[in-house]
Amino acid sequence: MAELWPAALAAALWVGVHVVVVLRFLDSRRLDAHSAAVPPDAPMVSVIIPARNEAANIERCLRSVLASTYAPLEVIVVDDHSTDGTGNIARRIAEEDARAQQGGDERVPAGERARVHVINAPDLPDGWFGKQWACHTAAQRARGELLCFTDADTTHGPELLARSVNALRTRGSALFTVAGHQEAVSFWEKAIQPFVFAILLSRYGGTEGMSRSTRPLDKIANGQYLLITREAYN
Repeated sequence: MAELWPAALAAALWVGVHVVVVLRFLDSRRLDAHSAAVPPDAPMVSVIIPARNEAANIERCLRSVLASTYAPLEVIVVDDHSTDGTGNIARRIAEEDARAQQGGDERVPAGERARVHVINAPDLPDGWFGKQWACHTAAQRARGELLCFTDADTTHGPELLARSVNALRTRGSALFTVAGHQEAVSFWEKAIQPFVFAILLSRYGGTEGMSRSTRPLDKIANGQYLLITREAYN
């Protein structure tokens, strides 16, 4: 019997770790706990999409953002020196959306009816990383009281932005992030992604415990989707 104790102890520890992870996860809230109604005093949101060689993804992402139920809304796509036509795809969608906003009236200049603006990232200055520089460039042009930074390979549900704004305002937060559904297509994505997220969950716990924490080391945000007040960003 003595030789069974090491195996039993190892099994108990393994199960215990999983129990702790599950208990910590239970201290979480889903985004659908917040209203999807667009408030009458809704602040303008500038959705900023930095994109470098994202021709395979930019159309799906951009069209999903434009399908949002939220208004007022503007979208700024930063073509970060792409070589695969990313900027051309984004500009085509911008023009299509501008026409749709005016019911196809060609007499109205495109700039006056556009929700989407496509800009080119300037050359990278010393001391900057590319993605942060692209985001900064767009933020200088953005008109929104809230800035939403999102990746070009994401897809947004129509209520995502409205619920996020309501959550940020209800909580009195300066920064709001969402842990979205992660697509796993390849074998290695399916093998590694669950393991990575399990590690993050065991380290940081559920959403509410992390939000309540006053220690910076206990904070984490999802770079795929960051909604932040302009004041806090500046």
